[in-house]
Amino acid sequence: MSTVYDDLISVSNLNLPWEQLNYKNILITGATGLIGSSLAKSFLVNHISKCNLYVSSRNIEKLHKIFNDFKYHTNLHFIEYDVLSPLKADIKFDYIIDCASPGSPNAFKENPVEVILSNVLGANNLIKYGLTHKMIKMIYISSGEIYGEGKIDKYIENYSGYVNPLNPRSCYPTSKRAAESLCVSYAHEYKLNISICRPCHIYGPYFQDSDNRAYAQFFRNAINKNDIVLKSAANQIRSWCYVSDCVAGILYVLFFGENGSAYNISPIKEKYSIKQFANEIAKQADINVIYQPTESYNNTIITHGVLDSTSLQNLGWSPRYNITSGIHKTLEIMKYLKNS
Repeated sequence: MSTVYDDLISVSNLNLPWEQLNYKNILITGATGLIGSSLAKSFLVNHISKCNLYVSSRNIEKLHKIFNDFKYHTNLHFIEYDVLSPLKADIKFDYIIDCASPGSPNAFKENPVEVILSNVLGANNLIKYGLTHKMIKMIYISSGEIYGEGKIDKYIENYSGYVNPLNPRSCYPTSKRAAESLCVSYAHEYKLNISICRPCHIYGPYFQDSDNRAYAQFFRNAINKNDIVLKSAANQIRSWCYVSDCVAGILYVLFFGENGSAYNISPIKEKYSIKQFANEIAKQADINVIYQPTESYNNTIITHGVLDSTSLQNLGWSPRYNITSGIHKTLEIMKYLKNS
């Protein structure tokens, strides 16, 4: 297990006040996604913190499969839950970390209404539950997409770029913006403690078979020794962050983040185009990148998405991985899982 989770074990070695979580109940929604599952597993491999961990998803079978390595962990509990509905439980969750959000390009294209409701109504349901059950703190996992299309080199937390509300693809950044406003409004009106994380493009080895985002397809091709096919010029610039660094960032916000504040999670120097990211994967996997541009293919409306993480670094966070080592670690773990 250490071979698979050594990147997450390293998170537990961070100098954080883990004792604050002792005997506390922590709920992580969206625990089948890359960020949610990795965050949950970072608690489970942590031998310092003695918290009770509740992981939720709409698909209970998928939850059991993802956390099969931890099925005998007595502090792990599963909840089948869709954030579109009010949470029906009688548990005082001291901390709620909301990672539940459709992140698939297919969802943006085919189910924009459900994307909006999941982000906004989902956040509302969890906040209301926390309000009535004396929650200590909530972390809302937003997205770097909320900045839209901007005109500055690196987006800081108080910047707002252009998002076209008449484009259905805007369902994701627009609803994330609305959910953030809901969070800070609850914090102001009801004196709740809520902080917001805005991850950049997160990658790592723990994505699901159903994940059709570009990075997942790149790694899936690489591990199967198939060439990577780019259906566009892929010149969009992105910040890239390895998933365990993202998990560490969330934890720093959990412990030290200010109420009503947002924090970008993004290594400042990791700024590459999608094409460059694909080329680095291909280089390490000894495969090729093939260009087959299609005029109608455009999964993103944002050409420049680079985030400034100075605020998070001021809390003490610093990334461990760059794009080379992060891709290497992803391929290493995926190869191990494939052959085990």
